[in-house]
Amino acid sequence: MPLGRNLQNIIEYYRNDIKLNNSNIVTKKGPTKPAKSAPLTKISKMQQRHIVFEDFCKSVALQKQLLNHEHQTIYDSFQPPMTREDFYDELTKFDPATYMFNAKDFFRDKTKIKIDFSKAARPRK
Repeated sequence: MPLGRNLQNIIEYYRNDIKLNNSNIVTKKGPTKPAKSAPLTKISKMQQRHIVFEDFCKSVALQKQLLNHEHQTIYDSFQPPMTREDFYDELTKFDPATYMFNAKDFFRDKTKIKIDFSKAARPRK
């Protein structure tokens, strides 16, 4: 038995020596970790819809040459007055993929969407 153990030690010694001298031999290494990048912040669908709504307001203000791009100004620029659903349809024409959901959910947050819809508005269809 001692000869077998010595033989293994000799083989291991030369194997390690060959690995050190030959850089082409791949040694066992752990998986490399990718470099850490900035953490991704998730934007909810509702936040994305509000961001696109701001872009819509800016583009309408440029097209109609309005003084500002506030939400109420944009809504008032459409004549005759629009209902909530008709105004949402205008948003859907601007970005169909983002605004394919319910209009009531979008206009529910009065802090982000500052529009007072006209009570005299009638559906345009």
